[in-house]
Amino acid sequence: MGIIRILPEHLTNKIAAGEVVERPSSVVKELMENALDAQASRISVDIKHGGKSFIKVADNGTGMDRADAELCIKSHTTSKIRELEDIFSIASLGFRGEALSSIAAVSRLTLKTRDRSQEVGTEMHLIGGRVESLREIGIPVGTTIEVADLFFNTPARKKFLKGEKSEYAAIAEIITTTGLAHPGVAFKFARDNETVFDYPPSSHLQERILQTHYREWDTHLLPLDTAQGGISIRGYIAGAGISRTNRTAQLFFINRRPIKSLPLSYALQRGYDGLLAQGHFPVAIILLDIDPALVDVNVHPTKREVKLQDERSILEVLTHAVRKLLLRGNHAPSLSFAYALDKNKKYFPRASEAPPEAGRKKEAARDMFRYPEVGKDALPVDLRAGEPDAPPAYDRQNRLEIKALLGQIGLSYILAETEEGLIILDQHAAHERIVFEDILTTLESSAPVSQPLLFPLTLELSFREAQLLEEYLTILTGTGFGIRHLGKNTYCVDATPPWLENRASGDFIRDFLHEIMEGKAERSLHERREESAKILACKARTVKANERLSQEEMAHLVKRLEKTKRPFTCPHGRPTFITLTLDDLDKQFKRK
Repeated sequence: MGIIRILPEHLTNKIAAGEVVERPSSVVKELMENALDAQASRISVDIKHGGKSFIKVADNGTGMDRADAELCIKSHTTSKIRELEDIFSIASLGFRGEALSSIAAVSRLTLKTRDRSQEVGTEMHLIGGRVESLREIGIPVGTTIEVADLFFNTPARKKFLKGEKSEYAAIAEIITTTGLAHPGVAFKFARDNETVFDYPPSSHLQERILQTHYREWDTHLLPLDTAQGGISIRGYIAGAGISRTNRTAQLFFINRRPIKSLPLSYALQRGYDGLLAQGHFPVAIILLDIDPALVDVNVHPTKREVKLQDERSILEVLTHAVRKLLLRGNHAPSLSFAYALDKNKKYFPRASEAPPEAGRKKEAARDMFRYPEVGKDALPVDLRAGEPDAPPAYDRQNRLEIKALLGQIGLSYILAETEEGLIILDQHAAHERIVFEDILTTLESSAPVSQPLLFPLTLELSFREAQLLEEYLTILTGTGFGIRHLGKNTYCVDATPPWLENRASGDFIRDFLHEIMEGKAERSLHERREESAKILACKARTVKANERLSQEEMAHLVKRLEKTKRPFTCPHGRPTFITLTLDDLDKQFKRK
């Protein structure tokens, strides 16, 4: 019927360009990747009008001779691969041979290049992908590409570009992100003939992070460095004191290629379980080195998405490394005041030791508030159960060191004195942390305590609830529940843990299953136990806000919290206490 036809080459080039060149930042990304593949140690980027009218990327890489220059602007020409098998072990950033031809197809492009074997370089000028001029030129070794009037011949694409400020910001982000994976390379960026930044080569990733991001991160960055099973993970994560309400402060690289990966983000988040409040996300810059044969980068034209072979193992290595690193740190949040004093005034640190007489007076005054040694039998069951004797698994310098218990505020907070000043402790969050670790310890020890029900409960579940119950049955029975399958989707509950008290066990189990459904994901046994303990602790009978506690009860709660492994937050990441240092008080009262 004659309705099928072959599209002309200039049209197919424009269609292909639409997949690779989305906006000016796409041009900068592709040209910088080519420069890095050419072993450049210095890259400069100049733009005008947000990159819409002009983009220039210059490097001091290996460059090209005339023959290669003429080939590089043609479609599907590349120096990165030779055979089909090469696609499955890509070690370079670029490989498809589409970038230059796609950019040239929708712009006015000028290419200047020279390699070390040539005394002179080559200059080519193209309009819409067609070569308009070709000549020799005297230039240093390297490559410079100028892209003018982007999308001049595809106005439908051009009208979808954002404002100059948005396009400029996208380009700046591309450069700084690329710079993180290549700290040894110098990057310079100029906008409308004004230098925005000029990063010299860095000897270490941390130095480059402080160049490109916030200097105040310095004291919060924790070095991540682990290798397991052919997977190397390095980079930096921030302590729980710095977080974001979105994932924009998370950067992942695989073999120095910036990528987007929700699975990696989820694995990172699991490492922070119990340290961040709901809706908050970690700050991290993570570089993974993986055998290129195990990574498929040929998934999307922009190369921002990849597929990983044995992804689950990689995710588990990341989660474990993050969790292990965070366990070594102090994640107690601190309280500080906003104050304005003379910046030129010099402040001196507090003397480390007070005069002996003053020390004795302070000690005598403090005795009336010192909490007593309290036996378990003097306290309600929910505060006295399962007090651990072993010290926690973290450095003593990071432990709570309570000197005096001062009292309760608003029937919700406990005020105590420490060597550094004061802490204000959230009694509900603190008790939830204690119960969480008690439940987790019971799960991991396989020695649950149960109390039989006088009247066993019959529990009828939906198909999905029953399927999930079977998956988590070992965990529930490991906490003290007695559950038997009666057939189909019906179960008998004949025992419950002591901490459940008088709550309806059927509703409790259903609520637990529904919580699991909402956060269902592939997790290891340890992660499932932690998630289950978190949900169970939240639903257990704990001390609430607006609940009066005796001096003995407050004392015991604080002592129990001191002996937990992670006393700084509740299982959901809310702080259990905040600190108010003596320095904070001095500054607030203008003593410093």
